[in-house]
Amino acid sequence: MVSTKPLLNLKPLEWSEQHKPNDNVRYNHCIAHTSFGRFLITWKGWKDNVSPEAEETPWGEYYDPCADSVEEAQANCEREFARRLALCLVDVC
Repeated sequence: MVSTKPLLNLKPLEWSEQHKPNDNVRYNHCIAHTSFGRFLITWKGWKDNVSPEAEETPWGEYYDPCADSVEEAQANCEREFARRLALCLVDVC
């Protein structure tokens, strides 16, 4: 069983509203900004199977959040962000 408990007590990411394709992003999308860069989650809004993807991440790589909904993709991106930050910390306990 995968734990849903957050690895760190972080401020939640603030996600933009869901936007339709535009001149800058060719798919439906939402964005969250961090101090290290942004998350850009995209999906093909005209399809029944949403399959959102993180085209941009603060660590500069594509990330597949393995999600069936935009909300689930956002939550998975937040968990991955916390996991990567936790790798940088020293356990002082």
